[in-house]
Amino acid sequence: MVDVKPISTPFVVGQYLIVEPTAFRSLAGALQYLTIKRLNFSFSVISICQFMHAPTENHFHALKFILRYIKGTVHYGL
Repeated sequence: MVDVKPISTPFVVGQYLIVEPTAFRSLAGALQYLTIKRLNFSFSVISICQFMHAPTENHFHALKFILRYIKGTVHYGL
C-alpha cells in the first residue's frame, strides 16, 4: 500500500460491507488504535469493526480505502 493513490474521503458510501479473518482483525485493530490520535476517520473504523466476526471481501476493500485516506492525510495534526 506504499504506492497507492491517496483519496479525500475515509469511507466508502453505498457499498455492502470473504477475506481471511485474522488479517482483517489485525488491520482493523491497528486502525482502532490509530483513531486515538486521529479522530477524523474514527466513524469509518468503527463501522468496519462491526464486521470483525465475519468479514467479506468488500469489508477488506473498505479497510484499504481507509488506508488510502490515511496516506493522503499524514500531514494532518490533532
